[in-house]
Amino acid sequence: MSLSEAQRTLLSIHSDLRLADLDKLANVISRQGRRTHLQRLLRRMEDSVDRLSDLISQTYFKHTLGRER
Repeated sequence: MSLSEAQRTLLSIHSDLRLADLDKLANVISRQGRRTHLQRLLRRMEDSVDRLSDLISQTYFKHTLGRER
């Protein structure tokens, strides 16, 4: 059984979160006091969740587009 694109995206999100190095995420790395590893992870998560939302909408809500008046 193969996974749908939405399932693969969700699995990727889950894996990234589970495998994240918390110590690395908590460390301040930049001179500006930013947690660059955390920012990078959050940016990836945001992109992935946006993609997942689009996939779910395409799969489950495309039938409503033609019914609006």
